[in-house]
Amino acid sequence: MSENNSLYREDLATYSKDDGFNHSLAEGFIYMWGMSNKIWAELNSKSSE
Repeated sequence: MSENNSLYREDLATYSKDDGFNHSLAEGFIYMWGMSNKIWAELNSKSSE
């Protein structure tokens, strides 16, 4: 694959002082990513009572 067709962007895939990733967005991502586990745990804790 040529470099021009690559989806990889070093400025978004690395963590450095010059990266382009907005680190404040990580908190929301982690919250959303874990939401299904939280819902599953709540549903299963009620069914085992």
